[in-house]
Amino acid sequence: MVKMVTVIPTYNRKAYLRQVLSNLVVQQFRDLVIDNQIIVVVDGSTDGTLEMLHSDFPNVVVVTGTGDWWYTKSMNKGFEKALKYSPELILALNDDVNLQPDYIESIVSEYKSLDSDCIIGSVSISHSRPERITFGGVKKIVWWRYKQQNYILSNKKPETLTSMPMRPSVVLPGRGMLITARVLIQLGLFDEQLPQYGPDDDFCLRASWYGIPVYISYKARVYSYDGLTAIGNPARKVNILKFAKSFFNRYSPRYVPKTYKMIIRHGRRFLFPVTLLIVIIGSFKAYFKHRI
Repeated sequence: MVKMVTVIPTYNRKAYLRQVLSNLVVQQFRDLVIDNQIIVVVDGSTDGTLEMLHSDFPNVVVVTGTGDWWYTKSMNKGFEKALKYSPELILALNDDVNLQPDYIESIVSEYKSLDSDCIIGSVSISHSRPERITFGGVKKIVWWRYKQQNYILSNKKPETLTSMPMRPSVVLPGRGMLITARVLIQLGLFDEQLPQYGPDDDFCLRASWYGIPVYISYKARVYSYDGLTAIGNPARKVNILKFAKSFFNRYSPRYVPKTYKMIIRHGRRFLFPVTLLIVIIGSFKAYFKHRI
């Protein structure tokens, strides 16, 4: 039997959370026996999330936050709770995804095929139609411009992905990230100096320091609501002033100190001024070109 724990952070997304929990409780296991304990970290939700969990999902373990934990601290509190169950595997999952009935078995089977400590991510597909592959792994990071080079999957249809073998991925989002418990203990959880964006990337990059392999699985698919974007995302409809302010918002993906920390820790630190300028110019270029 494989003992695992799934950790889901949430804040005022009761309807989305109910959907993913409903997906999890009806998972089908054909070839593996999997004991999956679900932990939901509720960070100050005021939309009835706690009441829904207690009434509809009594077997889910709930960790309550103070409302200012944000993503990283919420995940760490969930990880700490998860480790008390002595699991073999821990799955980090978002509250705004849909899962196929074979999702858990698919990603655990990928781990079993390696039989070693590792981190395995899930391919992301848009929930909206027509379906699009929104994340399929990162081939490398060009650090002088802090740019991820993703695997090219534009010629692939989402339904054909399950025949593809796993590939190495430099970084992964926490949206369906399977981690062996030993790796989580060895790396020391997520970095809370990155409160909202970047801790999952940083975690994978730190794993590479220890020779821990990081993979993207194409059999394990999560369907994400791609319209739920952050204020720093250039595709979101915000005015230019709000977008500019996002570079100084610690909860934005464009937060300058986050960029600084990632480059100094993992990239080409001596090129930081040039890299930062390139990142800012590129962000504004994307803002004007790709707004939706």
